[in-house]
Amino acid sequence: MVERYVWDLHLMTKEVSRVLAPGGIASFVIGNSSLRGAFVRNSVALELVAEMSGMRLLSKKERELPRNRRYLPVAGSPKLKKRMTTESICIFSIDTECGADTERSVDNLTDRGRQP
Repeated sequence: MVERYVWDLHLMTKEVSRVLAPGGIASFVIGNSSLRGAFVRNSVALELVAEMSGMRLLSKKERELPRNRRYLPVAGSPKLKKRMTTESICIFSIDTECGADTERSVDNLTDRGRQP
């Protein structure tokens, strides 16, 4: 299951890299999760496949997901409560030279988010 997910991430980042204009940025919000008790840092997989696709990580921030904002229902099983507790905001560019304007855009994108 994890291999298929990483493969899908790779295909997605290849397409984003292909269509992203020079100097443009791509923003991804990806949840980190637990699978059968093992923590899976999906954001690291995204970083690796994005790099393989020719993108460069500009910024990464991790934030806690409040229980009432999680994708999966948390009212039932205690196992689901542990499933997804954080998400990462990853900002990429295909341009190797990023100016101050791009950096300001990255800060604006990563500072917007859900308020707990």
